[in-house]
Amino acid sequence: MKKIAFFVQWMLCGGVENALIALTKELQKQGHDVTIYVITRKGEFINKVPSCIKLKEIPMDKKIRDSIPVGGTKIGVRECISNKEYFRALKFLIKHRLNKSGFSELNIVLDNICNLKEQYDIAVNYHIHSPFLVWYLSEKVVAKKKFTWIHNDFKTTHYNIKALERHLVCIEHFFAVSEQVREEFLRIYPEFTSKTSTALNIIPVEDLSKKADEYYPKEYATSGLKLLTVGRLEEQKGYN
Repeated sequence: MKKIAFFVQWMLCGGVENALIALTKELQKQGHDVTIYVITRKGEFINKVPSCIKLKEIPMDKKIRDSIPVGGTKIGVRECISNKEYFRALKFLIKHRLNKSGFSELNIVLDNICNLKEQYDIAVNYHIHSPFLVWYLSEKVVAKKKFTWIHNDFKTTHYNIKALERHLVCIEHFFAVSEQVREEFLRIYPEFTSKTSTALNIIPVEDLSKKADEYYPKEYATSGLKLLTVGRLEEQKGYN
């Protein structure tokens, strides 16, 4: 049995979070002790995390937690406005303008965040596109092995992973969710070829089949080929 910790931003309704739930379920079935740490405990998928998987917030002072624009300034401001937290939204915008690092999630006093007391056999940053998690896994987590998952590309997201390079030296292995993502990462870091591989997301076939039987649209009852895609309307999704 391995003691494994996964680190993710939050449990919103997204592909990363859905894949994480599927993976942790499988690891727990194999007898491993699994914990999911989030920057902030919220999101539509909070209740989808099985009770056998421990779900915890990364330990930090509430003021620091509230000052982190999880997902970036745009998402943070949008959420604040939705909750009518206009002063907090303004603070995010001001900090973003004054930020010199290029990463709004790191525009906080990092020294005020304590080390994680719990130690693990394996610690995983499940979302390399969170600069806070890249930093946190490197600086504040003790584990025998540290892994990182790559769910996204770097070109369309304009994510400057090279600026975080000093925090990647501790990573024993990088897992990319597609061959295309792996190849792009290795164009940036060819020296990581031997410790980078493709790990396709686990597809919960039984759950999907069950959900497919729960609702069948009337328009799908007619003959002919019908295609459906679900996702954000962004260039990155490749609908063209």
